[in-house]
Amino acid sequence: MTPDDAPVRLIARSDAPRRPRSTVDVHCALELELASGRRVPLLTDRGWSADGTWDLVTVRDLDEAAATVTGPDEPGGGRTPAQEETRHWDALAAVAAEAGVPVGAATLRELPLVGETSPELAALVDRAHREARALNRLLGVHPLALGTLAPADVLGADATAALRTGLAAGLGVAPTAWEDPGVVLAPAADADPELLHVVLLHTTAVVAGPPALVARLADADVSDLLDDASLGAHLRGPVEDVSAAWLHAADRQALSLDPDGGAAHVARHAELTAVLETRPVVVERVGMRDRDAQRAADAVGLRRVGRERVLRVAAP
Repeated sequence: MTPDDAPVRLIARSDAPRRPRSTVDVHCALELELASGRRVPLLTDRGWSADGTWDLVTVRDLDEAAATVTGPDEPGGGRTPAQEETRHWDALAAVAAEAGVPVGAATLRELPLVGETSPELAALVDRAHREARALNRLLGVHPLALGTLAPADVLGADATAALRTGLAAGLGVAPTAWEDPGVVLAPAADADPELLHVVLLHTTAVVAGPPALVARLADADVSDLLDDASLGAHLRGPVEDVSAAWLHAADRQALSLDPDGGAAHVARHAELTAVLETRPVVVERVGMRDRDAQRAADAVGLRRVGRERVLRVAAP
């Protein structure tokens, strides 16, 4: 082995998925860096995910997680932690040897380990943090409370238009109502006198209901609609949910959300594929407390784009 082939350090690398989702999904790899600068891949199939959004993680978090997931697995098959570690380092040494770099497991174990986040992933996290700060300034509420990305970040242009048109028709407003942040009021003379229908898409909330109730929200903002106490204060009476649901949607581009992509992904989502052949967008309402249904919607490729509430307002 030449001096250029001398092992220098291990690098636990974090990469962005091919098609980022609103929730955290990170691909990880472990590489051996040599004195020449050459890198030898030792592990390429590691990764981790979380239910939280990208603005809740930092580059330091990514580096620490990469070091963990590229390390030894949890003991299995009756092995002790020490035996699992030995198995891990022996396997990495074998991979290095196959790549023409004979290095012992003990040497690998003693090398410094550093984290490295790809520029694409760092940019994704930075963008999420910047958007979170912007929403905080705009609404005074954390974007996680909104529970959604902008539809345009999840759906194609045609599907976003179809989603807005469909929701607008149900509320009696123009599809353009969704284009400006804030609260859009839609009084309806024939509405139930006790009910308010609230649809939130990203930073815009459309409120439909009887004129007398809707008028009380003239000075409300989106953050007021997310807090029942504040909402009740505006409406001068307590509120209760008649129904509360997340809006999940998908269009043709949803078929490429899986990082594996390809025909296998389409086959796993054949039902969604068939529906999207005849409809520009699929919208499902999933109960906010129905975690099983939420996981099922996510698994089939539907993405969360908003929330919908029907509220009963008690007389003051």
